[in-house]
Amino acid sequence: MLSAVDVDGYYVVARSSNEEYIISDAKWMMGLAKLLTCLKLQKRRVILAYTNHQGLIAALAHVDAIASGNYMNTRQFVPGRFRSKKEDLELRKSNWYFHPYAMTEYKADLLDIAYNRRFIDSFRPLGEFRNPYSEMLFSGIEPSLTNYNETKAFMHYLHCLNVLCHSLTLDSFDSCMDHFSFLLDNAENLIKQYKERGMRSQNRDFGTGIEALRIAAAMINEDYGFRLRIDWPSM
Repeated sequence: MLSAVDVDGYYVVARSSNEEYIISDAKWMMGLAKLLTCLKLQKRRVILAYTNHQGLIAALAHVDAIASGNYMNTRQFVPGRFRSKKEDLELRKSNWYFHPYAMTEYKADLLDIAYNRRFIDSFRPLGEFRNPYSEMLFSGIEPSLTNYNETKAFMHYLHCLNVLCHSLTLDSFDSCMDHFSFLLDNAENLIKQYKERGMRSQNRDFGTGIEALRIAAAMINEDYGFRLRIDWPSM
């Protein structure tokens, strides 16, 4: 029994199914969501590690924090990457831009297309998402001519992820569920609009994982919602 384990908290590292960056496997996502929820309902501190923005579902379990990083091997746990030669990892790096509303990462080169076709402003981060790491992309020249680089790309990503985490740090389970659903719906609509204009994101397309997240969120609500609503203030 989890309650019999005498620890203050858990640092959860979950290996993604089929080594997907954005996980489409609903059963896997349900299993992770169930684990996190059960651990938190035992009134333990829980951190979900090696995750990307898909790990925001942990907010529905009132998880204390998620841990992410710059490159893909710190946003998903694939043991083989830790055994790869450094040179091999360097070859696989690309420069990406995280769209905080579509919750999708696009290769930075695609922003030139958006600029030349005059919809670059739809990629612009607003409000709390604004940050000095990506503002040069929207300065009125082709993004590829700016000094946006790999370091700025991951700093922008982590800034946006932090804002998203805070947006889901709410006073009740229902308000958290409502906002999480809004984020998914909004991302899905934007991704569809971009695809209609030929803008696709390859293996970092958040759209491939939205259905799995919705199913896992529904499971949390149906199986644990009653307990979470009662225990939320003390978790």
